Amino acid sequence: TIVHQFSTCQTVSTQTRFAQWIDASTGKLDTSALETKWKARWAEIKALERQQQRASTELSAKDIEQLFYVLVMFPYPSGVLHMGHVRVYTISDTISRFYRMSGKHVVHPMGWDAFGLPAENAAIERGIAPDAWTASNIGVMKGQLARILADFDWDRELATCDPSYYKWT
Repeated sequence: TIVHQFSTCQTVSTQTRFAQWIDASTGKLDTSALETKWKARWAEIKALERQQQRASTELSAKDIEQLFYVLVMFPYPSGVLHMGHVRVYTISDTISRFYRMSGKHVVHPMGWDAFGLPAENAAIERGIAPDAWTASNIGVMKGQLARILADFDWDRELATCDPSYYKWT
């Protein structure tokens, strides 16, 4: 957690504005409390936007012109995300947000490239069932993406190891 110290040279209005977020004993801004507050608020807004988007089932020609699809590589859920993942997902997130703010109806799905021998071998090495190993890693990685506020359409999430997905391949 990053903690900022308010200096005495700051204006009273700034200190008053953040007074509820400052620890009286230390004078430090509690950024984790601010982050928690705004993440919850942004999640509410996102849910309302999705609800409005889904409410309209018929697309006009104008709506179809406004559709924009952002597809990023699906990570292999081998453990935790690294900076290479963060770079790729930050870029797609930026593109998605830009077009959404430009008035486009953006579809930005996320999925997991989770089917194959590497997952089985990693699970065997650890003495864990491959499906449990993969599901656990997906949960960890999804949590990491949530912490960086990546704006994916989680209701369109898929995993290539899910029978409901691979029955079509």
